[in-house]
Amino acid sequence: MNRIRSGETERYVRIVNQTDDQTFDAVFRDVLQTILKSGDRVVLGTGLSIGSERGTTELRNHGFTVPDTRDRLLFDTRFNLRAAVGRFAWMMSGSDRLADIMYYDPNARRFTDDGLTVPGSCDGARILYPRRGVDQLRGVIRALREDATSRRATMAIYHPEDAVRQSRDIPCILSTTFHIRDGLLHTTTVLRSSNAARVLPADLFLYSLVSEIVAAEVGVEPGSYHQFAISSHIYDEDVELAEAIVGSEPGRARAVMAAMPRGSALRDVAVLLDHERTMRAAVTLDRRAVGELLRRIDGELPPYWQDFSLVLLSQAMERHGLPAEDITARLGPAFQAAMKGPGV
Repeated sequence: MNRIRSGETERYVRIVNQTDDQTFDAVFRDVLQTILKSGDRVVLGTGLSIGSERGTTELRNHGFTVPDTRDRLLFDTRFNLRAAVGRFAWMMSGSDRLADIMYYDPNARRFTDDGLTVPGSCDGARILYPRRGVDQLRGVIRALREDATSRRATMAIYHPEDAVRQSRDIPCILSTTFHIRDGLLHTTTVLRSSNAARVLPADLFLYSLVSEIVAAEVGVEPGSYHQFAISSHIYDEDVELAEAIVGSEPGRARAVMAAMPRGSALRDVAVLLDHERTMRAAVTLDRRAVGELLRRIDGELPPYWQDFSLVLLSQAMERHGLPAEDITARLGPAFQAAMKGPGV
């Protein structure tokens, strides 16, 4: 365990040997390699789906396990940490607004039917506001607090109407289920469809974070993360990318994210979302405004969540033409490594 002092606080990070075949990096490479070697060819379709007009190599009913839920970062320049953190903020806000997510992912416009909303891939809206008065995230937290052996702590992302709804965007994720066993919270996410080369890393980042939020609120340690896809596939145009990832040299070491503070996760996320809205809504952003945001970040969030807000601030600064090197230099070691890419 390495200890790194930052101002008045300390950040802890565990360095894991990259040769371990159970790291997320190794598991991700294995998933891609298995699809490339054992997948079936699926020809072009004619449906409304964004992916239906593209051929794939597909592996059905395939799953994987990452033993440590905190092992959620890929140290590769193809993993966009800013977009991942931005999508996490969008998810936790419960928004389905296209404009909100396009700030971080302009490609989201491909998934709208009306130019205003993202109807299927709005996981946060489906988790937090699926029906009036229904909050699935707080529901599973309550269920696990009341019964640590519960088998009912499941959040449904896919809704019955998705089976008949005509749309360019039907949710890929069906559900996420949480089990506490031997004092650890284990998570299982089930997908009907997984774009392995492009989207799998972001899905694991998001849902492993949600898992740790549940664990922190319940008061247990996170355990393993399991993901199962009915269709795990690589699009034809991504085959070269997948082959490059499989064949690339891994970094010398990787950093597993530090432990999320217990008991305040939802409150801290609410503060983070307030910061995010301020940054995203800023018409202009100058050094004075950045200084005020930094004072809020330092004063309102613990070091763990400061890193998330700093990543979002670096994105906002660059959008406004301001250099952000001083901001990224303040990040903890895990996020710094993810921003730098391989070889760290």
